[in-house]
Amino acid sequence: MKLSSRFKLAIYSAECCTLVDPANYTRLFQPSVSDNALPDATKLASIQQTLSVDTLKKAGRCIVVVPDAWLSVSEHRIEDRISPALRPLAALSFATETTFSAPDSLFYCYQYQEVDQGAAVLTVFACSSEWVERLLAPFKRRTQACLLVPWSRCNQVAQNGLSWSRCSQYSLSVYQPEAEQRKHARRLWIGLIGLSLLIHSTAFLYYAHLEGKVSEMVSRYQEKRAAQQEWLSVLSSDDFVHSTLSLVQGLPDSVRIGHFIAETPSTHLHMTLPQQELDRLLTQWRRRYPDWHWELDQQPHQATSLSYQKEVVDAFIKIHQK
Repeated sequence: MKLSSRFKLAIYSAECCTLVDPANYTRLFQPSVSDNALPDATKLASIQQTLSVDTLKKAGRCIVVVPDAWLSVSEHRIEDRISPALRPLAALSFATETTFSAPDSLFYCYQYQEVDQGAAVLTVFACSSEWVERLLAPFKRRTQACLLVPWSRCNQVAQNGLSWSRCSQYSLSVYQPEAEQRKHARRLWIGLIGLSLLIHSTAFLYYAHLEGKVSEMVSRYQEKRAAQQEWLSVLSSDDFVHSTLSLVQGLPDSVRIGHFIAETPSTHLHMTLPQQELDRLLTQWRRRYPDWHWELDQQPHQATSLSYQKEVVDAFIKIHQK
């Protein structure tokens, strides 16, 4: 099902006023010489009676296209280029001169075109507010919004596709001295909103990155913590391992442990200590755990400590459960 247009075009001519879809504008638009005659009030009323009221109500919004001959059109060559901020005021000045109307009762639009040698041509379309009210009277009563656009300006827009926003830039309107300021403020707000979105998006991505790093660190910590808890639980549940750990706790300063591997059913212990200290510890441990089997392999230590003049040995002890 084909979607209907969001707005309609009402094309004035000397005989009628036709409502068309924007897509059909270029195909149906055929200006004639008779359209150059400006209609009087009676003729305009008869033209407006040709409108389809039902179709007009369904249009929602309407762009009203009028022949250029129904407006005051003047062309002015300007030797010095005019800045965009001053062009509306310059066009209004020319429009008041050609129509002899006060600026506050004048509707106008303009076309600014730069030519060679830095000069420009300013084409001004203008008419009185009373004439605008007559042309738009049937549309204001039956549509949500309407624009008044000259034929030549509408043709220019139609080359790149008709749209409501583009036609609004070419429509006749009263002079708005603060229009440029509003446009500048609107562009500024759009820029600020875009910058704010960029900053917030960057902050969100950075936060998500940090959150991922923190989650990864927490996961690693939990894994290590779980491994430690598992190891401690094994130690606490194994009496043999727990007992062998108690052997190396509280050893004197003269004993240096090389390595200690405690597991069931055997424990391996390497110590460097004086011979007398080894004999004393073995005697003490064997009395404490008489049910264990002790295997001792000792050899003289290669370097003797200068802190004491005693025989130092490397003792390799293997403990078994019977």
